[in-house]
Amino acid sequence: MKCKSNKLFYYFYFFENLYISKYCMKIFIKLILNILIVVCTFSCRKNKNKLILNCTVGSTNMGLVFIEGAKVTLMGKKIVNGTYSSGYSDIANGTTAADGKYVFEINEDKVSDYRIVVFKSNYFILITDYSAKDLEAGKSYDLNFNIFPEAYIKLHIINQVPFNINDFIQYYFSSGNLNAENCCSNQYINGYGMNYDTTFKCKTYGGQQATLLWNVTKNNNTHIYSTNLLPIAFDTVFYEIKY
Repeated sequence: MKCKSNKLFYYFYFFENLYISKYCMKIFIKLILNILIVVCTFSCRKNKNKLILNCTVGSTNMGLVFIEGAKVTLMGKKIVNGTYSSGYSDIANGTTAADGKYVFEINEDKVSDYRIVVFKSNYFILITDYSAKDLEAGKSYDLNFNIFPEAYIKLHIINQVPFNINDFIQYYFSSGNLNAENCCSNQYINGYGMNYDTTFKCKTYGGQQATLLWNVTKNNNTHIYSTNLLPIAFDTVFYEIKY
């Protein structure tokens, strides 16, 4: 009789613990699910406020190479307390890796316009503007930037066979980086007289053709000339006009 009693006790103990274990397991699973829901909700909200910019910097003039060590700066016209700023201020910056890449991951900010500035020594600075509609929070964008290496053209222009004081030459560049500071310009340069002799150096895109045009007037006759120059990146090409 005692054995049967013990067996009943063990059966009862076993099923009671099994029930408790199942109950605890249900509570545990519910707890885990609730934690996952909270984490996912927070993560989704966080991602909705995050702007991701995958920036790649290269140079087609260098043969489609990626540029390492370029400084990439993200700027914005911020809106603070409902007040619009007309000027750009820095948001974040970084330096490209060996593959020319740098990634911005920024939280949503009240910005009306964005600007990305790419700078590297011996290259022309590149500035690209975007509206806030172009770069929306919660999205990822792949942005490619092509920067140009600097090169120089050195010109020597001399009236080698003067006719009279009315001798005249006019010259300018029709292609290349024409408007930047110290660059080879598309503005006309005029030279007058029998003793015109000048030398100057100007900056242009390396690895890209620059066209030089000039016209010469002597003895009331005008002749037009042109030549194409191909400056090597980070170097200087010399050209001389003798008229």
